[in-house]
Amino acid sequence: MTIQSESMTIQAVNMIIQAVNMIIQAGNMIIQAENMIIQSESMTIQAENMIIQAGNMINQAGKMIIQAQNMIIQAQNMIIQSENMTIQAKNMIIHAENMTIHAENMMTQAIKATLQAENMTIQGGNVTLQAENVILQAKGVIPQAENVTYS
Repeated sequence: MTIQSESMTIQAVNMIIQAVNMIIQAGNMIIQAENMIIQSESMTIQAENMIIQAGNMINQAGKMIIQAQNMIIQAQNMIIQSENMTIQAKNMIIHAENMTIHAENMMTQAIKATLQAENMTIQGGNVTLQAENVILQAKGVIPQAENVTYS
């Protein structure tokens, strides 16, 4: 039972290490998601600037109207892309939070497994003590039996 409990303790420690690694991965995903949000905001600003430039070009020359309209379409596509990136980043944050919760649950399970292993170790110790008591009782019975035989 002691080997089994030690094995369970090692498994529990490994589960804790895995859970910590998952928390680190979740933290890295949150950082990536935040960077994506910053990039998407920068793209939105760039797209808005392109729309302003397109409007100025329409005022400057009629020949450039077609080019300016194409820039507006590109800018709108960039806004859509940046909004999609924001949605993806938010989904990554939610996923990272779920991973954190899962990792915390794994840590809780690992702690429970550790406690069970410790309880098994204590039970094993109790069984050993009981066995030693039986041996001591048996040693006390043998001399009494010899006394009965010789008397």
